[in-house]
This record gives sequence, structure tokens and C-alpha cells, in this order.
Amino acid sequence: KKPLRQRHTMEEKGTTVSPPKTPPRQLRNVAEHVVFAIDVGSDMAVAPFNDRQRKSRMDHVKAVMTKFIHIKAAMSQNHKFAIGILTEVFSLLVSDATKEEVLDLLQQFDSDAAHFDSFDFLSLTNAVEELRTAHTGTEPFVTRVILFYARSTVMPTLTRAQLRKLKQTLFSDPNFILDVVYLYDQPESESTNDGEAESETDGDGAQDRKNLCTRIFHFWQSLDPTATRFRTLAISRDILQLYHGCAGLTAHPFLRPPLHAVSYSIQQEQDDDDGDDGDGGVAEEE
Repeated sequence: KKPLRQRHTMEEKGTTVSPPKTPPRQLRNVAEHVVFAIDVGSDMAVAPFNDRQRKSRMDHVKAVMTKFIHIKAAMSQNHKFAIGILTEVFSLLVSDATKEEVLDLLQQFDSDAAHFDSFDFLSLTNAVEELRTAHTGTEPFVTRVILFYARSTVMPTLTRAQLRKLKQTLFSDPNFILDVVYLYDQPESESTNDGEAESETDGDGAQDRKNLCTRIFHFWQSLDPTATRFRTLAISRDILQLYHGCAGLTAHPFLRPPLHAVSYSIQQEQDDDDGDDGDGGVAEEE
């Protein structure tokens, strides 16, 4: 095995990244108000994962969410949960709910047969801001959105002006966290176009049905280019990656390192006499 060192830092892209501000010690384990935003479009009904039971994306999302909720509730009884669905807009179903209420509602979820041609990202942030405004408690808390998005042909709608305003308001608040679990379809050929915050449409407003997963991924990353508070997990077929990634989300967001501080070692497998095929490489996090 011959290790190949790769350090993924923002400095390599010509961007200087300042270390994120460390929250005061008394705020590092404050209560989390978790808002689940679940895609219910037809893309959630497909079963692309490499599992033997061939369960759908929705089935696996419900499974990882159930584990997440049980773990967070065991960590602290002060954590609160809200849940909503993504169609063409975000619709909040329940807020300030207990673990049992969210789990009962989650079991009723199913993917919609409809294909939604758009998603208004601003509808999600507006709902979150309303939740934060309605909060009447005095104890500090962190608002955390965990978004499951499964569309590879639909760019979220957000103009550059709207993005700039969000970065000056909601996104500038260190107590707001956005984690995106992006479940995408593998494109036949990778697009070389960079993602932008503003989606493109043709004259009648209908979006191109070609696979836009690369641009959509870059859209999610553009919300926090330094990756100091927001996370984007991109998962296609690897079912273990989904469960391992969502297990990592159980950590308190104030206690996890920024992505640009993470170093990876990629080990290149060499052919041995035992005929082991391997998987081509092993990534280890330092």
C-alpha cells in the first residue's frame, strides 16, 4: 500500500479561510431545535442503494432519522424537533414536538408519485425564521435544519440577491446550522459547469430535465463556501455512506471541526497474490 497524501483546504482554491469563531464554553452544548425537511417527491421512491432488500430512499431516510432522533433524545431531553416536507415549497407539519410525536408522524411519510419541477428554497428559510421568532424561552438554543433532498434534475430556486440577504441575516447567525443530505442519481456523464445560486429556466419556466446533480451539489456548498458551519453529504448508491454520514450528524454542531481542518490520507491498493479485488482505495480521516 502506497499512501497518497491529499489535503483538501480552501487555500488550495485561492481562498483564505479564517478559523471559525469558537462559541463560549457555556454555549457549546446548548439545546438543539432540529427542523427536519424531507423531500417527498417521486425521486424518494426509487431504490438506487446497494442493499440486498432494495429499499427506497424514503425507507432508508426514515430509518436513519429514527436512529438520529433516539440518539439526540438520549443525549439531552432539552432537544426539540420539528418536521416538514418538500414539494415545490417547504410545508411545516409540526413544531416544538416531542420525540414520540415526531416518530409517529415520520412513520406516516411516503414519497409522492408526482415529480416536482421546482423547489423554492426561500420557503424553507422563511419558515425557519418564523419558528425562531415564535420562540419565547429564555434559554439559549441552536436552530438546526437537516434537509434531505433527492432531486437530480431540479435546481433549488434562490436568486443571488436573496442569497446575499440570507448571508446578512439568517446565515450570519452562528446559532443557525444547515446540514444537507443530498441523495443524487449518477449522471451518464459528469457536467463541468459550476453550480450557481440562481437556477436557469427556459422561456416558459420549465427546467431542463437533464441530470444537474453536480450543479445542485455546488449550489448547496455555495450557501457556506468556507464549510465552517454548514455540511453537505452527497450520497448516490453507497448505503453505508448514508448511515455513517447521518451518524456523524448526531454530534453537536458546536463540537465538530470545520471541514477545511480535516485531512485525508488516500491509500492506493496494489494487486496482491491473494487475488483480493479491494475497493480501489481507503480514505482515512486524521
